[in-house]
Parts: sequence; structure tokens; C-alpha cells
Amino acid sequence: MRASCLVPPLLSLILLPTCIASTPLTVTLSLSSRTTPIEADKAAVYYPPDGTSPSEFLFLGNDGSAATGGFRAWTLSVNATSSDMVEAGRFFTRRTKLVNILYDLDGSGTDWALTLSQVDSKFRFFQLPEVTYVSGSAPAGAPTDDKVLLGDWSSLCPWRSPDTGNTYLYVFGKREVQVVMVRGRKSAAAPEVVEVTQFKVPVEAAACAVTEQGTVYFGGGTGGVVYAFAARDSVEAPKVKQVGTAEDDVVGLVVYHGRNELLLVGTEEKIDIFSLDCTSDGTQGLDAHLATLRKPENVDSLKDFTILQAPVPGSDFVDGLLWYGAEGENAQGDDEEFFGLSPLAGLRSVGVGGDSGTAWNPRSHVCDSSSALCGKSRTNKKTQNRCCRPDTCPRLRNCSNNGFCPSSFKHRACACFSGSTGPTCAKPQCPNNCSGAAHGKCVAPSTCVCVPPWTGPACATLAVPAKFETETVGGEDGDDPAVWIHPDPQRRGESRILGTLKSKVGEGIGVWDLHGNAVGWGEAREPNNVDVAYGITVEESDGEKVDVAVAACRGDDTICMFLISPTDGALTPLPPQPLPEGFIPYGSCVYHSQQPPSYHPYVLINSKTGKYLQYLLQLQRPANSTTIQHVLTLVRTFTIGDGTSQPEACVVDDENALLFAGEEAAGIWVFPAEPTNTTAPYLLDSVASPQPGSAIAADIEGIALVHGPTRATGYLIVSAQGTSTYLVYDRAYPHTYRFAFSIPESRGVDEVTNTDGVAAVGAALGEEWPLGVVVVHDDVNEVPGGEGADEGGASFKIVSGEEVWGNAVWQGVEGANWRENIDTSWDPRAAPGRS
Repeated sequence: MRASCLVPPLLSLILLPTCIASTPLTVTLSLSSRTTPIEADKAAVYYPPDGTSPSEFLFLGNDGSAATGGFRAWTLSVNATSSDMVEAGRFFTRRTKLVNILYDLDGSGTDWALTLSQVDSKFRFFQLPEVTYVSGSAPAGAPTDDKVLLGDWSSLCPWRSPDTGNTYLYVFGKREVQVVMVRGRKSAAAPEVVEVTQFKVPVEAAACAVTEQGTVYFGGGTGGVVYAFAARDSVEAPKVKQVGTAEDDVVGLVVYHGRNELLLVGTEEKIDIFSLDCTSDGTQGLDAHLATLRKPENVDSLKDFTILQAPVPGSDFVDGLLWYGAEGENAQGDDEEFFGLSPLAGLRSVGVGGDSGTAWNPRSHVCDSSSALCGKSRTNKKTQNRCCRPDTCPRLRNCSNNGFCPSSFKHRACACFSGSTGPTCAKPQCPNNCSGAAHGKCVAPSTCVCVPPWTGPACATLAVPAKFETETVGGEDGDDPAVWIHPDPQRRGESRILGTLKSKVGEGIGVWDLHGNAVGWGEAREPNNVDVAYGITVEESDGEKVDVAVAACRGDDTICMFLISPTDGALTPLPPQPLPEGFIPYGSCVYHSQQPPSYHPYVLINSKTGKYLQYLLQLQRPANSTTIQHVLTLVRTFTIGDGTSQPEACVVDDENALLFAGEEAAGIWVFPAEPTNTTAPYLLDSVASPQPGSAIAADIEGIALVHGPTRATGYLIVSAQGTSTYLVYDRAYPHTYRFAFSIPESRGVDEVTNTDGVAAVGAALGEEWPLGVVVVHDDVNEVPGGEGADEGGASFKIVSGEEVWGNAVWQGVEGANWRENIDTSWDPRAAPGRS
């Protein structure tokens, strides 16, 4: 099939310059075998040394569940009774999305599987083919055995440099890439992970793939744009180029190595195959659209995928196979996730399969570093592979193994990796010098050892213990809490915690007392965020006022609402409000205007596209009726950011009529809350340009407001998921950053990890809570010691406000008068229009 270089749009990918094939081939995949249900995201396949027996191939897939998180391994064998693939092992590394494989690291002959946990952000290595865990990927002197790379990571792909033989991992997160080097050690420890550099990219990458010569392709987010940049032995940020746009969001990318290199671009519905040959430098565009692989008929949607190019004798996989995550219905008609296998058949005409494709092996490196046949030659005479030239500069002590040698003797200093400095990169460097000797000590590049109670990358985060945690009630995934304050001042200790459980299993809104005991429940379809509106006037009544809980429900694309009992906080559902066609809700919050004469309450709902809808909320009780009805009227729409980074968290300062809205990868926005106010929004703090000392990091997941004695006092608490920290800002402009805290394991309550929503009140809730409470989401409710999770579901942690605002650490610290700016008598029903 010949390809001619043209510039027009294609069927599946709009390319920037491009080449188009005459007639793309279309093949419908068949599901050959599958695994038992698992929370599937990322797939990897292991080629054993010289292995051709079907039993020797290992198929790896992540397990993203809270209870059993980690990864699993399967063989091609099938269970005789269930027809499911046979598991070779389960490996608990805590909730995990990313899994991949490194071959023959540093020419040592040792292969490794690696994971990066969502819970503790640790790299863990497993020696193959036995899949044996080996600890020790952190640098010497680090406080943990395994390397920690804090962040909310979405994709990871390895590359071995054809020039130096160095092995790199490109780890993608929220509009950022962290480049790390993985190198073997002479000891029995795991490979060492060294941070090299980091740089910004336009989107959060759901998938990435690298060619052998070093072109990194990535894509994800809304719009399906595919980008590329050149991989290099360098600390300099590469130039990122847009190379195409898929018809839908990208879920997977794979490079196929055959006669020519091919790029497979996957969406939920299909996988398109493109040649890379027509490209002048590998980053200017993609090549011809050669074929489309449509998902199997019994699969609803595809996820990440990879390819086994080797033939499997005695099977349908003579041209290799596709290994992928998927979602589909089981025999009972329920949706479930799993990993599946499909043969790569009927694709030889486009270069997939046949001798040229199935002969490829990941150990056939693009360069050789250990062979004596290299000598001074640029080519290994036996293998014909290019010879690696390790980066050496003896005059500069080889940059202390923490940098790159200068390109010429004119430069007298090394290009140092992240966390190292000096002419020879011999001096470790840590964030903010670990905040001084009273907070911590810099012991290795980017590695602090903190003095308790300080923690975090710069030892600037205060460790604050939780007092209680909520009972699990069956929901697999929680998200966002709210605190309902009892209307009787003498019964404030009977206030309630509301929390969303957004997974299909156990979906709804839980109700707990302040000790975390489950006391109620509200039926709802995958609610995501919840907020409380106090003292709403019921029209056509005798001045009746009620409290209402409001949530964004993704299961049926509605606004869910509940009346809250003034006696015990029990929830009574109101009919859900359908949202406009195609609008999928994500975050939500409420605003009760203090503008006379109407004092209207409003509901704000956002979607992943960045769009906000603001509704006027009216409650009515028709004459002679015992039922309250609601009317929601759309009064305003607006968009947060540029639409490439999704929002979620929001809270409204009713007294100042300000909406604080989080854009997950970008920062915290401030909008006018009144629907008729057209004042331009501004960024309170941003990931790209933080306030002085700010610990802000993606994702921005939750925002809470703690009221002060005046409208100019009080604080905002913002949760950063990537670091599981809570940032405190002044409520009033310019919203100065004050401090951060995290929640460690303490008092029999496990640490908070991969946190999402946060709720807080500073009002005294009885004698036990003189400065109110802070309630936070915990992604994985672990059993003591971190050796597993409570299979009963998600939980929320309850922190005393005394531990935050009255913490002993602040005593004697100039300006640390946090508790003086908290209104312990705040009454949410006393505001104008509510009392």
C-alpha cells in the first residue's frame, strides 16, 4: 500500500502536515479471552528471555481498586470452568494506575516490572520473570526505601537512549512531565530512580509511547489532540508540537516495530494505525492512515492497550496480539471492567505481523553498551546495533552521576539534574532548603529528612492528626464531604457529616455523626460533590425555612437535592433535576445571596469541559400540600480557564459574593457569585506561578471556607490531591497563602492519601469541638500498617479545628494568630434572608 504526502484532513486524525493512504483497512477485533473483573487502566506485556512457549509470556495489568490495589499478572492459559485467563499472581502496592516493564537494564540482563502508586507515590520494582519485589529505589539517606515522586500521575513510558544507553521514564501528570533516570546498582537493591528534569505540557496525558530513536507521543484530555517531542539526554525542556487530533479522547498509544514504525492511536471505540515513515524528523506529523481496528462487539469501550509482537505457536496469535483494558456487560447485564486479548490478524498488508513484525524483541536495543566488539567503533560488528557512548567527563568527576557532561571543553560546568548543583553536580539541593534546620535537613538531591511534626517535600507541611474516621457503608469510592450544623445552639454536638459515595457500587450520600458513626443515608446516582444550603424560604408558606443538601449526580446527569431534618439531619429526597442534554455534571456548590430584597439561593454545577451552570433555586409548598416542590431556573453560564483543565471544587463566600473555583491542573479562581456581576475573574494562586512559599500542586480537588468574626477574616482550605496536603489562605483579598497541613497515621486512624474533597466549619460544635471540625476525603481506607484496605469501602477523616488553628506549633510564632480569625459563634442561618 503506497502513501502519498498530502495535507487534507483524514477520516480519523486531522494531521498537520500528513500523508494519507489510498484506502485504510478496517478490521473488527475479536475478544479471544479475558480476565475476571478488575478496575483496569494500564496494560503491559512481558517478553521472557528466548521464550516462545505460551506459558512464558506474562500479561500485566493494574488494579485500581482501593481494597486490592496494585497489579496482577496472567498467562495465556484459560480456566477450564470459567474460560477466564489464569492469574499468575496478585501484587499489592496500594491503589495503582501505572505499570510498565524495563528490559535488560544497563546491559545487566535483569528485567523489571515497575509501578507507581496513587496512594504513596512510590516507585516499586519487581524482578522478572519471577515477579519478586525488591526495595531500595530511593537515594541513599532518604527517609523511605522506595523513591517517592509526589504528584497525580496519569501515564508513564520508558525510553533507552541510542547515544548513551541511559534508561529514562517519562512520567506524565497534570500538564507536566517528570523525567527520571533509572539505573541499575551493583548491590541486590532495586534500580535507583533519579529525578532529571521536569517541564510543562498542554494537557494531562492519558497515554504515551516512544519510538526507539526517541520521539515521545502523548495525548489525552478533551479534544483528542496528539502531541510529540524529542527525547534527549538533556535537562533542557524540549519543544512540544501538536501532530494530530483524534475523533475522540485518546485512551492509548503504542509504537509498533516492523518494516516501518507504526503509531497506534486508541479511543474508546477504535484504534487507528498510522505509519511514521513520511515524517522528516519524527515530530512534524504522523504518516499515512493505514488501518482501523474496531473494538470487539462484546466490548463497550476500550482503555489503554499494548501489543505482543511475538508469535505464539499453536494459537490464533501467529501475528501477535493486542492486550487491553476494557469495559463491558457481564452475563447479568451489569457493567464491569477487565483486561482482554485479541489476535492481530489480517493486518500484514499494512506491516503488522509477518516476519518483519514478529521478529522484533524489546531486548534488541538500538545501542549496545556492554559488548567488547564495540571497541572504538560506532557499530557492534556482531549485532550491527549502534554502540552506546556513556556520558563521561573525568575532569568534572563525571558530574557526580547527577548531571550531564558539557558538550565541549568550552563549558566548564555540568548540566545538573533536578536537586543537584555545583560545577560537578556534587552538592544536593532541596526545595526551600528543607525550610531551615528547625524543619529538616537536605540529605540527597530533592530529598529532605523532616523534623516532626513537619513533613512534605520542603518540610513545610504541618502533620495534623485526625481524631475519628467515618464508618464504611459499602461505597467503593468517596469524594466530597459537607458539614451540616444543627440549628439548636444547645445541640451543636449533634451536627452531621454528609459524604458522597460516587462509585456505582454503594452509590449515595452517607450521613455520620461527629464521631464517624453512620446514622443516615440518601439514595443518589453517583453523587460527586455535596453542599448545604441553610434557611431557604419555602414560598407560598407561612415563612417556613428549610435546609437543603445539594449534589451533582453523574449517574443520571441530574442535580440531586434532599431536605435535611432539623431534628437529626436525616435526608428526605426531592425529585432530581435533569441537566441539559449532553451536560455531564462534576462539581457543585451553593450560593445564598445577601442582596436585598430577594436574597435568592443558587446552585452552581460544573462539568469536565470547564463549563459552569448557575441555577436560581426556589422551593414551594402548594396550598393544602405536605410536599415541598422545587423550581430550578438557569440564570447564567460561564467557563473556567481555557477548557483544557477540568474544574471540580467550588465554594461560595456569601457575605462577599465570591465564588472560589478550583481548576484541577491550574489553580484557584475567584469569580463574582452574583449572576449579573460581570467583573473579570482572577487567579488566587496557580500551579504554574505559585504565591511565595505556597505548596500548591495539582489536582485542586476541594475548597472549604472557614468564617471569621468579620467578612474580611477567616480562611480558605484547599486540598491538593497530588501531594495529599491542605493549603490555607486568607479569605480576604489578596488571599495570602499561610501554611499547609497533612494528616498522617495516628490514634488508630490511617493516613490520608490521594485526597479529594474537604469541608470545614470554625463554629464551636459542642465542648468537644471548640474550633469546629475539618473533614476530608481519604482515597484508601487502609487497615493499620498499610497492608491492605477496608473492603467495606471509602471513609472520611475528622480533624479537630483545635489541631489546625490552635496547634501548639503556632504558639510564640509571630503573626500566627489563626484562632483569633475564626468565628466560633458563626451561625449559617443568621445571615440576611435566612433568619
